[in-house]
Amino acid sequence: MNQHLFKVTYGLYPKWYYYFWTKIHLDKIIINNAQLRKLETLRDTLLPILMSGEIRVKMSEPQMGDSV
Repeated sequence: MNQHLFKVTYGLYPKWYYYFWTKIHLDKIIINNAQLRKLETLRDTLLPILMSGEIRVKMSEPQMGDSV
C-alpha cells in the first residue's frame, strides 16, 4: 500500500476550506479507486473465459423503449 502526502495551498481560501474539501472528496476518490480495481479484476477474469466460449451469456430480447 502506498501512502501519498501532498500539500494544498493557495491564498484565495482559508486553510479550513481546503481541509474539509479534501477530506470530503478524498474519501469518495479512494472508494471509487477501490471499486475500479475490483471491476478491472472481474473484467480480466471473465473476458478470456467469454472470448474462449467456455461460458455463454444469453441475450435478452430488447424491451420497448430500449435503444438498439
